[in-house]
Amino acid sequence: MCCPPQGIIRTTVAGLMLWSLLGCAGHRSPTISLAQVALTESSDEALSLAFVLELKNPRNEALVLYEFTYSLAIDGRPVYQGRRAAEATLSASGTRQLTIPAVVPFARLGWTPAARAGKVTYALTGTVQYNSPGDLARLLFETGVRRPKISFAHRGQVRLPARP
Repeated sequence: MCCPPQGIIRTTVAGLMLWSLLGCAGHRSPTISLAQVALTESSDEALSLAFVLELKNPRNEALVLYEFTYSLAIDGRPVYQGRRAAEATLSASGTRQLTIPAVVPFARLGWTPAARAGKVTYALTGTVQYNSPGDLARLLFETGVRRPKISFAHRGQVRLPARP
């Protein structure tokens, strides 16, 4: 017999996938909180905000953070969508701060340079994909079979400086 029967191969592959998914089910996901929002730059056409996120890893193994996908609304109006490589590792039982930027064009809000709001309400929502440790987890991630992610949503207010 030169090759194993197809049924054995299918059963083995299905068993490995189930084992990997069940093995990961007992692990807790990282958490994300908002540490700070800062106005980083402003012009007559737009402003730039920096959202400092604090990520906590409850696991005893490091996690490789892959990519943030996020959107920002100001006073209920969608103004920015971003995608940013995380390029970071979250150490075992560790905490790390990462910053994601957003640019707010005044035209999207109907603002003029002379008449922009002093205090605005923002809503930041998004996800971050991460890779669990281990060769099988890495293979499943790279092939797109399993890409774990966590969601975040933060609301608040930020004060804009008066126009110079």
